[in-house]
This record gives sequence, C-alpha cells and structure tokens, in this order.
Amino acid sequence: MTGWRSGPDPTLPFSTTWREFRDELPAHRWARLVAACDASWNGLLRDASATKAGEYDADFDSYLAQRRDGVFVEWIFPILEHVLAPALPEDLVTGPAMQEVHNRVLFHQALATDLFSYRKEYYSGDLINAIEVFQRIEGLSLQGAVDRLCDVIDRNEEEFLLGCEALLGNHPDWHDSLSGYLNALGSLMSAARHWSYTCRRYHGSGSAGDGSEPGTLLLWPDRTEFRPDAP
Repeated sequence: MTGWRSGPDPTLPFSTTWREFRDELPAHRWARLVAACDASWNGLLRDASATKAGEYDADFDSYLAQRRDGVFVEWIFPILEHVLAPALPEDLVTGPAMQEVHNRVLFHQALATDLFSYRKEYYSGDLINAIEVFQRIEGLSLQGAVDRLCDVIDRNEEEFLLGCEALLGNHPDWHDSLSGYLNALGSLMSAARHWSYTCRRYHGSGSAGDGSEPGTLLLWPDRTEFRPDAP
C-alpha cells in the first residue's frame, strides 16, 4: 500500500504521505520507522495464519510476545519523537528503558482491543484473543478470563507509569522533551481503550459504550449490550 521499503510508489495508496515522512525524517529515525512497519506486517501475517491454524497454543506470555507486533502501532513512535522530541539522543530512544516503555504501549494496544473485541471474534470464529487463551490454557471461566485480563491491563498501565517516572528521573537534562513524548505515548494508550469501548465494529448493532463504567456486558451474536450499574 505504501512501498516503504523501495521508496514511495506514486501508484500506491498513501504514497504522498509516505514520501513526506521519508523526506522529513532523518535517516536513523526513518530506518526505525521502516523496521517497525516490517515487523508489524509480519505480525499481522502471523495473526492471519494463527486464525486458520490455531497456532496460539503457548502460555500467555508467549501469546503476548507474538501479538506485540501485529497491533501496528510501533511505526508511530518515530513520528511522535520527531515532532515532539527531535533532539532526544538515539541511545536514549533505543535503550532498554525506553524499549520497555514502548512495549507497555504495544501490550496495552493488544490487551485493550482483546477485552472489547471478544464478542465479535467469538461469533465470527476468528479468535486471537487473550480471553480465549486464559480460558483454553488456564481453564478459566469467561468471567474469570475477563477479570484476569483486566488485572493484566491494570498492571501493564502501572508498569508503563513506573517506566516513564524512571526515565524522567534518570535523565533530568531531557525532562521537557521526554515529558512531551511520554505523555503522547500515554495518550495513545488512552485512545486505544476509548476506541475499543465505542467501536461499532466490535459492538455491532447495539449501543456502544458511552464512557460510563458498565456493571454488566451481555455478548449477543449481533451486539454488545452495556448495562451500567443502577445509580
């Protein structure tokens, strides 16, 4: 669709946008963007294969590691960095502390969408979902698997915040640039949850979530029904 490896092809969709990215980004940042796109496409292909072959038979950690690339978000990081923190040193951006923070963003993207896409995937028969992994491998009930996933999401968010705090504390000279970039990563996480909560693709013909915390979710074949707790 973009021809990112060989350079923008004017006959492909998004070629103009991709050419602007390539012209604007310095070589080291462009290289990371290309590598992220390659990894994401490979992850999507693995997901498609697993849908047909039932390949996700390992434990949850292995499942999450496989799902990390397929969420197709990592390519956004170099662009955010270029816009919000262009002066950050390369060794800081590519170092293990920042990589851990990036992983937390990618894990959240996978986990938040798993939480809200389960109904759609279950009834369409293309389950690549943490809830299904917890049920099949750990023997949990549906409610138990949902509760387990929510706990994992909460812990992942906590680890993200701790990672951000450590980066800011260990690099005071780069506080302003880091703060803007890390806040943007947090906004990506919030956007993933909000989108998943309100997405018609996941929730069908019924009413998607309105932002309130529901007391009960009913998963019908054609819709998700949100029932908030009584006032």
